Amino acid sequence: MRIITDKDEIQKCQRKLEMLLKELLLNRNILKVGYPGGSEDVELFHNNEIWYTTRPPSQDMRLPRTWNAFGLGIRERGNQHITVEINTPIEGYTKRVGGLFAQDEQTNGYYLLHRGKIGGGKPGVGKGKFRDWYQAEKWVVATDDAGNRDKVIKVAPLDRENILQQLTEFIKAVAKFKESKTSSRVKSSEDSHSRLTLGTEVDVAQRLTQWRQEATDPAHPNYKHADLDHPAFTYATVSRLLQKLREAPDTFGRDDIVALFGALNSGQRMKNKVADENPLPELRRAIITLVDRIGTTTDKITEANQAIKFASHNMLGELYGWANSATAPLYNGCAIDALHYLGYTFSDKDYPAFVAAHERFKQVYQQQVGHLRPDLPLNLEIDKLYNVIDKVDLKKSGDTTPSGKQVSGIKEIYTPEPPATYDRQTFLTRTYLRSEQADDLHTLLLEKKQIILYGPPGTGKTYVAQELAKWITGLVTPSDDRVEMIQFHPAYSYEDFIEGIRPESKQVGDGRFAVDYPARPGVFRRFCKMAEENPGQAYVFIIDEINRGNIPRIFGELMLLLEYRERDVPLPYSGERFRIPTNIYLIGTMNTADRSIALVDFALRRRFHFFQFGADPDLLERWLVDHPVSIPYLAKLYRRLSEEAIDDPAYAVGFSYFMAKDLTEEKLSRIWRCSIIPYLVEYHVEQRARVENWKWKSDFMAGIRGEA
Repeated sequence: MRIITDKDEIQKCQRKLEMLLKELLLNRNILKVGYPGGSEDVELFHNNEIWYTTRPPSQDMRLPRTWNAFGLGIRERGNQHITVEINTPIEGYTKRVGGLFAQDEQTNGYYLLHRGKIGGGKPGVGKGKFRDWYQAEKWVVATDDAGNRDKVIKVAPLDRENILQQLTEFIKAVAKFKESKTSSRVKSSEDSHSRLTLGTEVDVAQRLTQWRQEATDPAHPNYKHADLDHPAFTYATVSRLLQKLREAPDTFGRDDIVALFGALNSGQRMKNKVADENPLPELRRAIITLVDRIGTTTDKITEANQAIKFASHNMLGELYGWANSATAPLYNGCAIDALHYLGYTFSDKDYPAFVAAHERFKQVYQQQVGHLRPDLPLNLEIDKLYNVIDKVDLKKSGDTTPSGKQVSGIKEIYTPEPPATYDRQTFLTRTYLRSEQADDLHTLLLEKKQIILYGPPGTGKTYVAQELAKWITGLVTPSDDRVEMIQFHPAYSYEDFIEGIRPESKQVGDGRFAVDYPARPGVFRRFCKMAEENPGQAYVFIIDEINRGNIPRIFGELMLLLEYRERDVPLPYSGERFRIPTNIYLIGTMNTADRSIALVDFALRRRFHFFQFGADPDLLERWLVDHPVSIPYLAKLYRRLSEEAIDDPAYAVGFSYFMAKDLTEEKLSRIWRCSIIPYLVEYHVEQRARVENWKWKSDFMAGIRGEA
């Protein structure tokens, strides 16, 4: 095996790895991946058995590498846990990164390899143990062109036929190794997907005595989790929505879908996806079939899962429980973890086994507690206890349930790298702005929460807007739902931005269809909903070329709400009330050199801070210190161009034309002839003589280049 060390060849292998896995792992979700001390929203590709995510190397890494993370299964609640990382260097040979690519010199096929340095997730089980444990036939010796040799694991070939099977086998082997090294926990006899029993027994009678106090004493510190008014309210909400669906299905719209799934513990994350990505008629039929049709619950959940995209088994099992709470429990992650904590062993995905465990515990509950809230179905009362166990017991203790929660002194076994943070120094390093400029930008945006960056083209407005968004979120790679970027244009409308109506075909009976026009949220309203659900996090919305659109027409009510964030207003199509959450920050960019664009009116100016960008020879010189090029006169050339070629600073030539790391004199002359000169000709349309001096082969330009 030949280890790949060439940068271009490594990039080719990485791109092929990503392409294959994104094609073969058909499901795509934005989910939280946990790591010690926090979590991060990332885009996962999965097939419900394994998942994959990746992140390109960042500039501030001491050892640049591509992050490739893999895990087993998709958890419906809480963070996804990484089973193994197979990070790869961007070039060269190093043993400090676990993954690498290699080529089989006999078949010419490419492979993903791993050095096997994987620990067991507990003290004393270091990163060399997996190398001793893993099957010998999977090890190969690989050599690079410089003669460096490595004993490595052949994880999977980069071909469509075999990659998924062999990669899955490796991920499962890592999970099995970690499980074998992590405990005192004993495997259930049911099947390979069953939960594990815990090493510490819970005194159920004592826990139920405590529960009675938690649920009935408002002074108890856990009462906020145990308050039975909450499930009573949710029960009333779900019942009302299902009644509307049964009695008037044609009026049951997408907002009702969002409200229904949003009422579920397991539906918060995917409610908008379920509403937006499924046709309404099919959604209505599938929900009615799930909650009302005669048949086994398992079959109905399975059928609904196949019919409704982005709705998991747990979401549908929980919805079935709310709809049939007199006879069925709520099937979700909280209930599963709580029953395991209380000592009941079953397979997570075996719904009948879950119900049987719940019914056994229900008998114990009735004998000791009775029924605290007679107006609430007993199954919902018990589910509230499950929630308290999930939020209190499993958070306080230290052991680990198989879902990743801690319960008896066993350490968390997954250790992904934390997300890289983004601060003031990172912003300065990446933008090359002066300190006072950076501080002004940050302060102005925090102060008014709306800012427009304006100036001529090529002055870094859009780039700085994206970097400023990262500074506000504090993340080098914020997820797509934290930072959204769009571009206005003359055809952009209020209906695209806030909300509008869209034609939709619906069945009205006897095989006939009618066209309906339901209100659909626009991109900004959807973004506001996501921000509203996470008030403790900053969300940044970037509008590039903001003055290319008809701003009063696009913004509508936003003109009022931008100034009064605490207010809400009714929307014209849906009638729903809308406000801009306080954790949303708006950044616009505006090109001052395009004569076809109308000026921004004073009403908008009053609602935004404005920050000017211009030609900045000093910034280019700062950049050249870190990125030297073989053109000694470049800084002098741009300084003369920015100061002498155009009198109006609103039309000055930007520095970004010249910020190419591989800039050569040949490339510079091409940029000059094909970009700079046409721009000057357009500006000096009535003074063509002023352009002559700036042509590349003129004596004036030769003097600047030092050729005279």
